[in-house]
Amino acid sequence: MDGGRRVTRRSLGHAHGRNNCLGIEDVTASFADGLAASAAPDNPLAAAGARTVLDFGGGPVAINYIQGVVRTPPDFDTVDKVEFVPGRMTFVAASGSRVTADVAWSFIGNGRLPE
Repeated sequence: MDGGRRVTRRSLGHAHGRNNCLGIEDVTASFADGLAASAAPDNPLAAAGARTVLDFGGGPVAINYIQGVVRTPPDFDTVDKVEFVPGRMTFVAASGSRVTADVAWSFIGNGRLPE
């Protein structure tokens, strides 16, 4: 069951019941509960200490972020640390396996892409 509806292989379409997708929600909220629930100080996430709403003070706001995906080898288990050099990031697994990707990560701080 998913949200009260029955999920079947047929309802999952061409993936034949296999999901090979990563979903990332770029939100500060009480998940899918909506604005009112997120702004309530007694929602379960806020009560546990997680911020579920932000006050930007009415002025313009820029939030720079990057999303990406890298192929990892079979021995890559969990990310232990991330190493940064200009234009590149290396993800180091707890197993010691490493994956490096070209990323303009300086965009996060300055909002500019390299020329």
